[in-house]
Formats: sequence, structure tokens, C-alpha cells
Amino acid sequence: MDAGMVVVWVGLVVGAGLLGLAASDASRSEIGENSHFHVFWAGIFAFLVPAAWKLLSRHTRDLDRYLIVIALGLYSYLPKFLAYPGRTAFFDEYAHWTQVERMFHDGLLFMRNNQVVVIGDYPAMHTTATSLRHLTGLSTYHVSVVMLLALHVVALVGVMAIGTRIGGSRHVGGIAALFYAVGPGFWYFNSQFAYESFSIILFIWSVTSLVHMQMSRTTSWNRTAWLVTGILISFTLTGSHHLSSYSNLIVLGAFVAASFVLVVLRKESPANFLEGLAFFVIVALLTGWWFVNEAPNTRAYLQPYIEGGISETAGFLSDTETGGGEDAAAQRELFSGSTIPLYEKVLSFATPVLVAAMAAFAWLVQWRRGMKRSSALAMAFVAGVYFVVYPMMLSETGAEGARRSWSFTNVGVAVLIALGVQVFPLARRWTWRTLGTVGVMACVAIIMIGNIAAGTNELYRFPGPYVFGSDTRSTTNELFETAAWFRETQGPDQGLISDRTNQIVFASRALAILGVPSESYPVWDFIVKEEPVDPGLLDQVADEDLRFVVIDKRQVDYIPRTKFYLDQKEPLAGERTEPVGIGSLTKWDEMPYALRIYESDHLIVYRLDPTSFDTPYRVGNGLADVTTSAEAAT
Repeated sequence: MDAGMVVVWVGLVVGAGLLGLAASDASRSEIGENSHFHVFWAGIFAFLVPAAWKLLSRHTRDLDRYLIVIALGLYSYLPKFLAYPGRTAFFDEYAHWTQVERMFHDGLLFMRNNQVVVIGDYPAMHTTATSLRHLTGLSTYHVSVVMLLALHVVALVGVMAIGTRIGGSRHVGGIAALFYAVGPGFWYFNSQFAYESFSIILFIWSVTSLVHMQMSRTTSWNRTAWLVTGILISFTLTGSHHLSSYSNLIVLGAFVAASFVLVVLRKESPANFLEGLAFFVIVALLTGWWFVNEAPNTRAYLQPYIEGGISETAGFLSDTETGGGEDAAAQRELFSGSTIPLYEKVLSFATPVLVAAMAAFAWLVQWRRGMKRSSALAMAFVAGVYFVVYPMMLSETGAEGARRSWSFTNVGVAVLIALGVQVFPLARRWTWRTLGTVGVMACVAIIMIGNIAAGTNELYRFPGPYVFGSDTRSTTNELFETAAWFRETQGPDQGLISDRTNQIVFASRALAILGVPSESYPVWDFIVKEEPVDPGLLDQVADEDLRFVVIDKRQVDYIPRTKFYLDQKEPLAGERTEPVGIGSLTKWDEMPYALRIYESDHLIVYRLDPTSFDTPYRVGNGLADVTTSAEAAT
């Protein structure tokens, strides 16, 4: 083993220790303290710097490149794992956890999920996790850890395979994997147990199949094998995640367009265009069939995001030209209330400019070489889509879609940049080679900091003190104990209403059934309204068999970090300047159909009895005197 690889492995061990120290420091820090950020970045770069140096070097052995890429995939999951060991953390994770638990116990596909309604339409990840549970006997949590570790590795190996095939060397492939790893979402968003983390792998290997098909000999059976493999992967992708399958179509379309351009310019055989078109058409038909026949909730779920993102972005662009307008209120204030260090904010703004400059440089390098491969041109087209959606980051609704799209289009950016920056390590003169490599490594560091800063705030990145309504920091031991008590005493499949935080835990741990709020079904009245609930709504709730309500006493002390208590459509969502009034708690004294069956330090569980409208308010038989969750559990 050469000295460079020794430094890589020592850096990995030291970096892992520093990341653990950062998480420990953060758990004891108050909001606004920044020491854990500095330790965190020291841990990241302890491994990333020597790993990047070896991947950029032209002298690194191919085996070592693969080992570094695999290690980078494993390492990229470590920060999230150390921040939240032994449990789920993000909102979507709880919904997918619930789906796997229900599938494991019931064995049914396409089960409705009332936390994230659309995920019931896409069962591929849940069936995989459930199968692993049956095969291994592991818990859902341990299955999720194994899957995410494997998925991170397979993702980077796939990007490396794409870069290797297009660039003609594993040197290019390793650089492509490096730039994908420091891209948006890879370290945190794609480290959550969710269908996008699963489907991104299928997307990458669908693209890998197409690249290998197009770059095989026209008479080779390999082309047919890769075509069939790509179609099978893409069909699995359609049942995994909506945005991933649509992104797959966009990228396949980019390959078809690139092939067509080079065929017209007589730089490429028509075979690539025709077979790529066949690939695209078959996958489009499969995706359309799934959307129409197997995904009844998808359109209603996506439509508000698409329409809102387009209208808000258009309004922002119009306001920019006219000097302001009513739509300005829909614009996002970037880093509003953020507690991340100043240098992270600065680098987050510098990152898109730097990435655009590197992509432009890479495009120039490829153009000067004649751009003779449609796969390289297609990567440039995909990279273009990456930058086109940037204005949507300034809209409240469109920002989420833009951020999620980058996990897919960043494949094009990573491969394109790798094709360009490879010229520095290959330079003949030592000065150009060294300065160029150091410059590229500096760019890697800036992009790494900027992308994590732009995509993950402090509350999602680190453990820390309790923050009401924050998903990651509002799920306490008290809440988990209450959910465990509820499942033990009331059983699973009980209809329940509560705020967002309580619902995700009760649904995943107690397998409670949640009501889906809407303007015509405002179950949020049970939480935020200061007067007794209307009889009409009570009748609706009774019809849905929602018989339990969980109240958090702290709701009168804090505005949720998410800016809403239960749902984004509730009254005053995103507009509150003070918490709900004390009446949201005391109203239960005026609701004779509410039986308090459990109370801990901060939580109260009520059972609703719609047949008891005339019965005076009363305390549950011996259960309301419970003052702590520990006593209740016994």
C-alpha cells in the first residue's frame, strides 16, 4: 500500500472520530453556538481531502480508485447516522417507516399512507425493505441502515461507471463520482430512509445502461443486453418514485436529442438514435401506464407544487423587471432565521457560480475536442437542466422541487466536470499539474460546504436541544414512550388526530390511522381552535373512526418551527406571530365527549365518544392522574 492510501485510511478513521465529536458537541450546544460546525468540517475534510487527491491523481491504481469511491459512499452516510443513531429523524422517514411496518405485518401493497399520501402509489422500496426484514430478521431501523449504506455505495459506483465509459478511463470515472458525492443532497437528503434515496440508484443505473448500450459496438449482443437491462430497471423505477421516473424520462430524452444532433452532423451512427428512441418510448409508455393505472394520488399531490412553483417563479421574475408587485410576498428569504456560520452562507452563494464556471470550462474542453460522442453531449444537456431550475429556489413552493431535481441532474454536472478537469492532473508540466489539482480540490471543498449549507439547516444536520415543531428535535423520549403506551393499551389501527410531530410518531410506532385534513375536513380545529369543535366536524370524524386526540401542552408556548401545527393549509399557517391561545387547551373542559385517558408532563391523550354529548366532562378511570410518561408506562 502506497503512502497516499495510508493517509486516506488514516483520514477516514480520524474524520469519523471528529464527526462523532461534532455530533456530541452539538447535542450539548445551544442554538447560535458554532463550535460543532468547525469540528464537523474538520471531520469531513480529514477524509475528503486525501480521497480527492488520490482520485484526481493520474497515478492511482484502478483498484484504489474503486476502494476510495466505496469508502466515500459509506462515509457520506456517517454524519446523519451519528447525529441520529438508533432512530429515524426526518419527516418523510417516519412515513416510509410506517409503510414498511404495515407491509411487514399485513403483507399488502398500495396501502394508503396518511402522512405522505402519495407514497402508497410507489411500493418498490417498501417491498424491498419488507423482504429484507423477512429474510434477515432485522428490524426496520437496521434494514434501513443496511440499505442506505449499500445505496450510497452503489450510487457512486454507478456514476463512476458512467464517467468511465464516457471518458474512456477510470480516472474520469473516479472524478465524476467525487463531484457527484459533493453535490446537492447526497450527504443528508439522500441519507434518509425514503423512496427517493432508493430510486436515485435505479435512475443512475438506468442511465448507466443507456450509456453502455450506446457505446458498445453496433453489432454486439451487449447492446441488446444493456437495452433490456435498462428497460427493466426503468420499469422498477416507475414503481419506486414519481419524480425519479420523470427525471429518468428527461435524461433519456436528452440522450435521444444528443444522438439526433450528432446524426444530423454525421458524427455518429443512426443506431444510437434509433435504439435510444426505442428505449425512451418504451419507458415513457411504462411510466404513463403506471401514472394512469397505479398512481391515483400522484397528480393531486404534485399539482400544487408544480403550479405554485411556476407561478411564484414567474411572479418573481416579473417583479424583478417591474420593480416589485403583489407576488413578492411569495418569494423566499434565503437563510431566514438560519443559525449556520457566515462562511457557510457565503460559500452557498458562491457554489452555483463556481459549478457553472467549471461546467462551462468542461463544455469548452469537449467542444474543442470535437464533441464526437452523443453521451458526452447528453451529459451537457442534463447539466443545463440543473442550472435552469435555479430561479425556482426563490419561490416557497418551487424550492422543494428544484432541490430534489438536483440529485438527478447532478449526474450530468458531475460527469461533464470530470471530462473537463481531468486535463489538469494530465498536464505535462509539473507546475500546471500541481496548481491545477490543488485548484480543483479547493473547488471540491467550496462546493461541498456550499451544497450542505444550502440544503441542510442546523436542526436537520445536528442533534441538540428541544425545538417545538421541528421534526428532528421535537421527537422526544416522552413522545416515544407515550406512543408505546398507546399501542400496548389501545392496540394498532386506531384513528388519531394530533399535531404534525405527534402524528408521525404515533403513526410509525403505534401504527395509528391518521385523518387527512383539508378545507372541507378541518381536523386541525381539534388542535388550534380555541372553541369546542363543531358538531358537524365531530360527525365527520366519527364517520372516519378517528377516536383519539393527542394534545401537546407546549403548543400554547411556541410557534412550530415548520410554521404550522398540523397542515400547511390550516388557518394562519406560515403567518403566525404568536402561538395558539390557551383556549386550545382549556376547550377540552367544555367538550363532554372527550375522555382523558393519559397525561404526562407535556402530552394528553383524549378518547372521543360522540355518543356522550350530554355527559359532563370527566376524567378517565384512574388514568388521568398519571403525571409522567414513565409512570404511565408502568
